[in-house]
Amino acid sequence: MTGAQVAILVSALVAMDLVIFSGVMWFIAATLNDLAKAYPINAAAQGRWRHFQSMSMDVVNLGGGVHMLADEEWVHVAPTWVLRRFGAKPMSLPRAEMSEVRPAAIRMCRVKLGKRVLRLPKWTMERELGAQRVTGDGGEGG
Repeated sequence: MTGAQVAILVSALVAMDLVIFSGVMWFIAATLNDLAKAYPINAAAQGRWRHFQSMSMDVVNLGGGVHMLADEEWVHVAPTWVLRRFGAKPMSLPRAEMSEVRPAAIRMCRVKLGKRVLRLPKWTMERELGAQRVTGDGGEGG
C-alpha cells in the first residue's frame, strides 16, 4: 500500500468511528432527555455533588457518566460534559415516585420510576434501603 492509500484507509476508519460514537451518544442523550422532560432539574439541587457516578436506565448504562446529588426529596442527576455536548439535560428524580427499591449489584440498587427501571448507587437510596433492613421486607442484611 502506498502512503496515500494508508491515509485514506485511516481517515475512513476514523470517520466511521466518529459516526458510530456520535450515534451512540445521541441515543444516550435522547434516552436521558425523556426522563429529564418529565423531571426537570429544580432549585433544590444545592449541595455537594458526587462526580462521575454510575447509573443505568433500562438498556442504557452510564458508567461514570453522571454527577449526582441526593437529598431528602430528590435524586439530582447531571450529565457529564460529553453528554451535555450531545444535548443531555440535568434532572431531579422524585423519591416519592420511586418504587421497588432493592439492592441490585455491588454498591448499586434497583429502582422503578414510572415505567423505567433505574440502577443507582446505593448511597442515593440509603434511607429507603435502611427502612427495608429495619422492617425486614427484602433489604440486605435481613
